[in-house]
Amino acid sequence: MAGITVTPLAFESLGVRSMCTLVRTRDVTILLDAGVALGPRFRLMPHPKEFKARDEARKRINAAAKKAQVVTISHYHNDHHTPNYLDPVWLGSSPELSKQTYRGKIILAKDFRKKINTAQRRRGWMFKQAAEKWAEKFETADGGTFQFGQTTIRFPDPVSHGEDESGL
Repeated sequence: MAGITVTPLAFESLGVRSMCTLVRTRDVTILLDAGVALGPRFRLMPHPKEFKARDEARKRINAAAKKAQVVTISHYHNDHHTPNYLDPVWLGSSPELSKQTYRGKIILAKDFRKKINTAQRRRGWMFKQAAEKWAEKFETADGGTFQFGQTTIRFPDPVSHGEDESGL
């Protein structure tokens, strides 16, 4: 695996809901699941330390997005992509942040029409409508293989995100 660098940017252990990761090879820089979210705990609003962790994660994601040529979206939960709507509390998202994250990028994304629940289908459709205006390319990744120089990215067919038939 020489020549591959993997950098975790935003994870539960870093104080936020996310799995955002930057992967660099000799050929391409890939930003995986460029989202971050806070989650309600005991029906309470986030603590100021959680807002700080979210904002710091968002800064790391934004800096990584500037370096990446490819951005992936595994699914349309809000902690796995930066949506193009304003949510100043839980996501720290806005249309401008979404545009900054995906502008000029090759987006390899989950198909929002297949094997997905209604909420994610709606989010995916809304996201694609906006992102296609900014991105270099927007491609469905499900089951696909993509080549960037000597770097191959393979996406599996979609799998259940939760118990079968749960709608997740």
